Amino acid sequence: MSQERKGYEVDDRWLKTRQQTDGFKAELHVKTTPQVFIDGRRIGRYDDLRRHFGLTVREPGETSYRPVIAVFIVALLLAGANLLAAGQALASP
Repeated sequence: MSQERKGYEVDDRWLKTRQQTDGFKAELHVKTTPQVFIDGRRIGRYDDLRRHFGLTVREPGETSYRPVIAVFIVALLLAGANLLAAGQALASP
């Protein structure tokens, strides 16, 4: 499947069997797939591609508070919905 992204022609090659995947990794001496190539040069994995384009990459062990913030937001919304439901129940004759 060929398409264009970020100004580069993309050729996705799906490895459909374990044998194809193992052969691909052995041929390139890599431990993981997928691998990205640009102009015949191996860039690497997804994080390496992001670095190649100058995008931010979270480093291993780096702390992210997004999941904690999401939990608090959901808890706040549930509490608000509960208060709203309780208020409507009290207002009903």
